[in-house]
Amino acid sequence: MKREFKVDGNVGNPQVAYKETVGSVGRAEGRFFRQAAGKNQFGHCVVELQPLKKGGGYLFESRLPQGLLPKEFVAAIDKGIQEAMLGGIQVGYPATDIKAILLDSAFSESESTEVGYKIAASIAFRDAAKSGGPLILEPVMSCEVACPDEYMGSVIADLNARRGKILSLGSRQGVQVIKAEVPLSTMFGYSTALRSSSQGRATFSMEFASYEPVSAQIAEEIKIRAGVILR
Repeated sequence: MKREFKVDGNVGNPQVAYKETVGSVGRAEGRFFRQAAGKNQFGHCVVELQPLKKGGGYLFESRLPQGLLPKEFVAAIDKGIQEAMLGGIQVGYPATDIKAILLDSAFSESESTEVGYKIAASIAFRDAAKSGGPLILEPVMSCEVACPDEYMGSVIADLNARRGKILSLGSRQGVQVIKAEVPLSTMFGYSTALRSSSQGRATFSMEFASYEPVSAQIAEEIKIRAGVILR
């Protein structure tokens, strides 16, 4: 773009779309009360967060007794949690694979508002998520490398160095085929590295496989890059 179209731009590695989730059950209370424009804004809820299976997305369940809270305020709590999930837990990446259970609430005929319950829900989500073993998830790619036999050792060593997990080894039409799962964050520039290590005789393809939790060490590095932890 710079050379052909004379367009300025910020150049760098593509950004990895990390996500966040909880690793265990967390519970918290959210309470909000404020006066604005001469009107009181009130909301209150107790929320429990539970981890869902990989790819579970988001689920909401209300366990309030019938009639304790009007439906529009239950919906406001649900929406408040979903909006809070977009802001993440530790680093600011969207949260996923979480079930939110509404356990308790309080209602004021004159002061309860949808805004109040949305804010109370976001407070409860934040505190419950922090107590629920928060995890950072990274995208992991399914990778297939085809290379001559003499380069297989170096290819496997390089994949291991990229935190890859070798799934299978085989042969196809006279070449060795290595199937692995590798974090996307370590695969930038891999095509150049593979050509260099195999004299241009190896090829690879990859596609998204799943999101997986990162180790504590990698999580700390991600937080440092995001400015959450300063050395």
